Amino acid sequence: MNIKTSEDVYKFVKDCIKIKEEIDNTKKLPKKEKKNTCESKNKPSKYNFDYSKFESCLKEIEDDEEEKENIQEKKQHILNNRNPCTHDHSKERQLYEKDSKENIKASNAFNEEGKKAFYEKNYKLACIYFRKGLIQLDYSFPELKQEKDEQSKLEINLHLNMAITKFHMSNYYECISECSTVLNLDKNNVKAHYRKGQAYMCLDMYNEAKIEFLKVLEINPADKYVKNSLLTLKRKILIYNKKEKLVCSKVFSSNENKENNLMNQQMVSNNDSEKNQINHQNSEDKHSDECNNKPMMTMQDDFKNEFNNSVELLNCTENNHNFNTYKMKEYINTSTTNESKAFGSYTQILLLNNVFLYLLVCFFVFLLLFLFMFLFTSYKIFFTFFLTALSILFLVYYLFVYTYIPAKK
Repeated sequence: MNIKTSEDVYKFVKDCIKIKEEIDNTKKLPKKEKKNTCESKNKPSKYNFDYSKFESCLKEIEDDEEEKENIQEKKQHILNNRNPCTHDHSKERQLYEKDSKENIKASNAFNEEGKKAFYEKNYKLACIYFRKGLIQLDYSFPELKQEKDEQSKLEINLHLNMAITKFHMSNYYECISECSTVLNLDKNNVKAHYRKGQAYMCLDMYNEAKIEFLKVLEINPADKYVKNSLLTLKRKILIYNKKEKLVCSKVFSSNENKENNLMNQQMVSNNDSEKNQINHQNSEDKHSDECNNKPMMTMQDDFKNEFNNSVELLNCTENNHNFNTYKMKEYINTSTTNESKAFGSYTQILLLNNVFLYLLVCFFVFLLLFLFMFLFTSYKIFFTFFLTALSILFLVYYLFVYTYIPAKK
């Protein structure tokens, strides 16, 4: 409503007073009358405003704001659970302000606790203790030589202990990195080379492992553990090479078999096609020849041919029967003769084998006797003995001939 003049103001005030009176009357009226007044209110009037739309809009706005607040709270909760950096360097300041001796003592204590956890096979806890010991050494700055030497030894021991724990946890790459840090501090450290070689061997990096083990032998050639590890490395290399050859042979054989099968299939298909073509041509040629060269047969010739064929069939059946009986008799005779011959040849072989064995035994015995006589007697006696031995050999030969001839007969 646009109010411009005083009359409009007067009218507006009047209307407001009426509305107020109606409201007061509704409070005093009973329930039935109230219903009527509500119905009258629901009817559109000149100054009746509906605020329900505005209330619904306000509710939607409030719901959107609540959703945004919930999303922000969730984000903050996630960020708090991630343990973000608080930029609180108070502990670092405490370590930095300590003396180098105190830091070295603390790192020694962490090293011992880590060893205990390692022997109890609690490798994760051992890693934590060793890492804490290294952190203590990072904030120590000694000035004396003794303190520097102690710190360097402690640092090497902590890194080596970390390498062992990582090796037992099968984190071989981390073990190699720890050993490499030790070698940067001390190039001729035997334990670092050895553990690095073991880690390489577990990763099947045999060439690198061999290099590390050979470095250990250069530093300490009397190390038994390195020699044993080299032997195991050689065995693993042989097994690996055999497996590689088998795999390669299987791959190449499979490829060759496939190629051969394809070639054979192609050859067979080509041969079949050629044969079919040749047979087809021959059949066509025969058909044409028969059609051109076939003589004219009479009825009498056909009857004569049929009669001759029947006679030939009867003669063939009789001949086959006689031939089969003859063959059976011949087979029985040959089987008996073959059995007797086989038994005779078997006995001859037995006699020959036994005689040959006796001859060999006698020959070796006489050789031994010749040697002994040559060593312990003079040349004359040896000559006489040699003649006697020859005579005995001739006798044996005569016996052999005497037994061999009747056996042969």
